[in-house]
Amino acid sequence: MTENEYIEDILRILKQHNFKIWREVNGIHIEGNNVRIDAIVKPPFGEDIYFGIEFKGTFDGHSYNYKAKHIKQSVDYSYSKFGKEGRRLYIFLAPNPFKVNDENYGEIAHILTQFNIGVIDKTKYGLTFILGGHLHHRIWSEKEGLKELGKKRTWKIKVGSQ
Repeated sequence: MTENEYIEDILRILKQHNFKIWREVNGIHIEGNNVRIDAIVKPPFGEDIYFGIEFKGTFDGHSYNYKAKHIKQSVDYSYSKFGKEGRRLYIFLAPNPFKVNDENYGEIAHILTQFNIGVIDKTKYGLTFILGGHLHHRIWSEKEGLKELGKKRTWKIKVGSQ
């Protein structure tokens, strides 16, 4: 599957589940640099919740350095403001750059959550938004909808120790 086919597949699924989608959204990094994220989505739950999505076609066969660059880009986006309201967003990597059995995966995923970064993965629950790396940290899935973690979370971007 090409990167464009992958992106279209993910966005089609989200649209089927009443997510609103904006493509190629410009923003401004806290250092003043212009940035552009692949998509911003508004899920069908919550009044004022928006997520950023940064896509890559595949991580199969790519080095750890390639994955690290994708993560760094997402950290940069987590410190950027997007849209007319200039809002900071939770950023989701798609696909998940790591396999669940990768060494230190849980630690890396937990650290990313501290930077307001999660992953989108195709799991046994269908397309799934995950914060914290493990399936029990899913916030929404194609088959189950909004999970308890998604209901409890405030979705306000925090600064400092979380």
